[in-house]
Amino acid sequence: MYYTSIIIAAGFSILMLSKFIPTIFFGVFTAFAMLFAMIANLTLLPLLLIIFKPYGPAGEVAGEAEAA
Repeated sequence: MYYTSIIIAAGFSILMLSKFIPTIFFGVFTAFAMLFAMIANLTLLPLLLIIFKPYGPAGEVAGEAEAA
């Protein structure tokens, strides 16, 4: 996950070398979005999993206990 996001961000940041202004902005914003998504995956996602506990207190998937 780390390497993929960093390589994709680096690939889109190459577009900053263009002389066409919209392409430069596209590269900057896309690279920023990829880095932001990686940071959110590493920080926000674990926090949300701790808060909402989708697997319940015993580790079972939510909604599975009611079906049994």
